[in-house]
Amino acid sequence: MTHNPLASGNGDGTGNLFVDADPERFSPGPGGRTATATRPRRGRGLVQRLDPPAPTPNAARFTLPSKRLARARATAHARIRRADMRAAALLRRLAARPYGALAVFAAVAAMLLALSWLGFALRATAAAHRKAVQRQDRTAAALTADHARIGALSAQLEQATVAAEQAHAQASAKQAPAAGQNSARSRAGNKH
Repeated sequence: MTHNPLASGNGDGTGNLFVDADPERFSPGPGGRTATATRPRRGRGLVQRLDPPAPTPNAARFTLPSKRLARARATAHARIRRADMRAAALLRRLAARPYGALAVFAAVAAMLLALSWLGFALRATAAAHRKAVQRQDRTAAALTADHARIGALSAQLEQATVAAEQAHAQASAKQAPAAGQNSARSRAGNKH
């Protein structure tokens, strides 16, 4: 932003707003010179904010790895490199001894056996996990079927209860007039 000599404000950037009297008056003309009018234009000036704009969020930072993760990765790589150098030095010292080649061969064979055992253990663990997930899925499906069956049986029980109540109500309605006729007959029989 260019400095405007007619702008109000303290000029040190601590103010919030300043008013430009005429933005066209101080715009550079042809040849890069500032054009000045003989008479200032009237009217309100242009209000502009002096506060710096808010930083725009960097969308790429979400795709970049964090610094903490990068430090952890660098530390892990450094430790692996040091362990590799120590293992190579150990194998060289073993090879320099009498029967060293045999000792190095035995150490490498033991390491390969340990790695293959680790691989088999991981494979068995993955297979057990897969079986457990399948068993869990089968159990969930059986529970869902049982819930549906229980819902159907509950609906049938409700329907049977309603039908029994209706039958009982109908039977009670039929017995009420018959009971009234029987009582009238018994009263008539008592008079004779």
